[in-house]
Amino acid sequence: MRYYEIVISPTTSSNTQFKPITISSQLNGKDNYGALDVFLDIFQMDYTNPASNGSIKIFGVDYSTLKQDYTYATISVSIGMTKGLPLVNTTIPPLQIVKGMITQAYGNWQGKNVTLDIVFVPYFFYATNPPTFNFYWKKGDTLQKAVIDTLNTAFKPTGYQPVITGGFSPALVYTQDVPSLPYSSLFAFSKQINKLSKQINTDPNYPGASIVSTAHGFLLTDGTIADNNSNVTNIKYTDIIGNLTWVNYGELQFKTTMRGDLSIGNYVNLPKGVPIINTLNSYAQIRNNIAYSGNWLINKIHHVGSFRKPDADSWVTVINVIAPVQLQAGFPRATFQ
Repeated sequence: MRYYEIVISPTTSSNTQFKPITISSQLNGKDNYGALDVFLDIFQMDYTNPASNGSIKIFGVDYSTLKQDYTYATISVSIGMTKGLPLVNTTIPPLQIVKGMITQAYGNWQGKNVTLDIVFVPYFFYATNPPTFNFYWKKGDTLQKAVIDTLNTAFKPTGYQPVITGGFSPALVYTQDVPSLPYSSLFAFSKQINKLSKQINTDPNYPGASIVSTAHGFLLTDGTIADNNSNVTNIKYTDIIGNLTWVNYGELQFKTTMRGDLSIGNYVNLPKGVPIINTLNSYAQIRNNIAYSGNWLINKIHHVGSFRKPDADSWVTVINVIAPVQLQAGFPRATFQ
């Protein structure tokens, strides 16, 4: 069954009279067939190419929930599928995909329809006293070390200790000191990091170094090394909804049943056969083979869901992948036939 859990809790910046809220598709560890309907629209953010803020619409909330002030409250969202129809043999547990801060919330009551709309950003955005990112890259240090030091220093005064995973190519080393420069936002900081990495690696296919938000902190990735906390995930034939689509040169998009186990910077291995087989006037089995194989790097993730809408296309994760530039031994690059 489809799964979600939304937990909203107060912060030091939110109303002291705030009542914590937990809304879930399960009750006492079992699927709750009377769970509230929700709409989800959540991106995983790469600060070099930022996406829209996350949004959730919750149907059927009571008046006490509707009238609260949610500004600056903390929100965490977990999504996925529990074991059962249609995925009886699923091995992908529901997982937390985001921990954020609510920037806007508004209720609506029209006839019998009572809804609460929530817009949120990753938790490490601060409406008051935002952190400053003082970036200093010492000659001989890797870009990865310089970025980790900058992130830890920036968030230390706030009391937030981000979990930083992944990494950049060890070849990203500057030939001289980069003077200390302050950046007022993660967007500006990440764009500068991406620009500096491309000055060193001039391969036109190199995506550059990027900082990605996760449910617990940040992931560093530039498409050259595997995330230390993950292996290549095999995407099964039965996982895919619809067909795989080229959206750009060297970039594919595919849709799966909603899942929270993948992140930007992870690698996936796509199935050998297309999910839709057309047999009309077709006598060659090769027509059902995909024209690429090997591992692909995830560069965009978009979770879209309507909990009670019955069709399979209403509870999905849309994933964009590109061919990695260079991988560690044991991680072959995607090849074209």
